[in-house]
Amino acid sequence: MTTENNSTLEQSPPVLEKELVEGRKRELSGWQYWVVAGIALSASLFHLYTAAFGLLSAMYQRGVHWMFMGSLIFLIYPFSKSRPKNKIDIWDWVLAALMAGGCLNILLNWEAIAMREGMPIASDIYIGTMMIILVIEAGRRAMGWPLPIVAIIATIYALFGPYFPGVLAHGGFPLEELAPFQYLRTDGIFGVPLGVSASFIFLFVLFGAILSVTGAGQFFIDLSLALTGRTQGGPGKAAVVASGLMGTVSGSSVANAVTTGAFTIPLMKKSGYTPNFAGAVVAASSTGGQVMPPVMGAAAFIMAQFLGISYWDIVVAAAIPATLYFISIIAMVHFRAGKRGIKSLTDETAPRVGRVLREGWHLLLPIITLVIFLALGYSAVKAVFWSIVLMICVSWMGKPQYRMTPKRLLDALIAGGMGAVEVAAACACSGLVIGVIGITGIGLAFSSFVISLSQGILPLALILTMIGSII
Repeated sequence: MTTENNSTLEQSPPVLEKELVEGRKRELSGWQYWVVAGIALSASLFHLYTAAFGLLSAMYQRGVHWMFMGSLIFLIYPFSKSRPKNKIDIWDWVLAALMAGGCLNILLNWEAIAMREGMPIASDIYIGTMMIILVIEAGRRAMGWPLPIVAIIATIYALFGPYFPGVLAHGGFPLEELAPFQYLRTDGIFGVPLGVSASFIFLFVLFGAILSVTGAGQFFIDLSLALTGRTQGGPGKAAVVASGLMGTVSGSSVANAVTTGAFTIPLMKKSGYTPNFAGAVVAASSTGGQVMPPVMGAAAFIMAQFLGISYWDIVVAAAIPATLYFISIIAMVHFRAGKRGIKSLTDETAPRVGRVLREGWHLLLPIITLVIFLALGYSAVKAVFWSIVLMICVSWMGKPQYRMTPKRLLDALIAGGMGAVEVAAACACSGLVIGVIGITGIGLAFSSFVISLSQGILPLALILTMIGSII
């Protein structure tokens, strides 16, 4: 999203750069831009406020979060590629208002809704049905069809359970029961995945956006070139290391690839790597950023919530596998460079480690602070909040163009708000699926099937569960 007088691509964090490169978001100007920017800014300020002074109760925190995120999706993403990207269609304003209205209904009437749990009234059914449709459409716009299709199949399965064969059959749930369940319970749309997005993921996306504005992306690229550029096939190894370093602060694979790949892919091609190989290395390395601590993908936060353990435990468990993953990619790049005779960078093109660290060492402080706070047992919310505060302060130790002035902070808060919508959409769609799994009992049936098929052999049960998760 761009304007003539607002953020520029050079100053935007990778989350915003990603959308500019893909061209999926609208490119608005004038009052429409400022309406959307105002919603995104309000979302960022709300999450910073609750991080500082305490999260709201589950339904209120999730309701406000999805009111912002769900509305933004219809204002940012057009219905299709053929629709104009320089203005918001009237029906998208209507859909955004309906999404906000569905959330406001919960926020304003939650006590009455909770009192009549299990006894929905007509408005619960109508609004619940509307919200299911809106969540699926929001997911389609933000992510494409795969997850919304799963949500649609899950909804059909819940409605027409008696018509399914064998162990898949169940009594079925009419829309009068399913819609209020998915809408008004913390087992459906506003379930654990969206709760994780509202409590943790948004703040970590904002952390990455603000850190990128301070020049972290270029610092990571320079540091990776300094560390590996003088070895055989240095540009390829630098691409891997840069993606790994970027993965420590960004849980988005696409944002990682855009930020680092814009520089490392041309450098790899110039050094003698084929275009396909260069793209594959950056894609594989950026995907690894999902499991690179301390800021991992959304799944890590959801795992911690479902398992009832601290996020730090997930970070510790992921450290060795993530390191081995990147070592394997570096080894592959090394052997390919040897096979093709690709040399190292010269002293003129590869920066010195000392110089890079002298210029950007302060950018490591927020990351180190985040790790220390998590290790000391602070909640992920408090850890990332104080890391954000520190990052704003230490930015003034860097180059003038990377200092967090009020305008740059405003741009970062807006970009962070807009950058979190995809994850929120995925979490809301996942909530629909999880709600169906819970209400139909198919989850218990699957567990019994895995236990029976594995005959109590734990490794086999683990493999079957892995296959089921992929499916």
